[in-house]
Amino acid sequence: MTGLVSHILCSLALLALPAFGTAINPDGTYHEFLFGSSGTALGTCGGLCSPTTNPTSESTSSPPWTFTSAGPATLFVIDLFSPGDRFQFFDNNVSVGSTSSITNSGNDTCGGDIGCAISAVNYSRLSVLLSAGSHSLTGTVIQNAAGAPGGAAVFSVSTGAAAIPEPGPFGLVLGTGLVGISFVRRQA
Repeated sequence: MTGLVSHILCSLALLALPAFGTAINPDGTYHEFLFGSSGTALGTCGGLCSPTTNPTSESTSSPPWTFTSAGPATLFVIDLFSPGDRFQFFDNNVSVGSTSSITNSGNDTCGGDIGCAISAVNYSRLSVLLSAGSHSLTGTVIQNAAGAPGGAAVFSVSTGAAAIPEPGPFGLVLGTGLVGISFVRRQA
């Protein structure tokens, strides 16, 4: 328990350091960020966050995360570790939205497994289409998970015809149903 408290205090101290921002590529790479209590700005992990899996994210970039896209880009944010955290994201200081409201249980079922969190319904998420142009992403914490004064989560930015991640079982059922409907219509 003492190690966890030390890790949280050290992480929160790093959030107070000035950040110069990082240019990122809108290529679908996941970027892990660190956060403190509700009302505080999102910060850099600086390599100190717990590693993620499925896929692995980078954890050294810092806000504001900047990029330029020739066409529309999709911003996707997913909470990790303790479910119940919620975030508001900004692009060039204008709100683009908040992650979804979910039951604030704090009961971790996926840890740092990004694929698991995407397919689970108990992790908040945001998917928003950004227009072409120059972007500068920042964010704030609007709710902490029950019993967790901070933690880590991830976001990705992708351009082109990138699909918005759907919860696994729902996407599988929907896809199977659409294939079945298509088959029945062709037979008629």
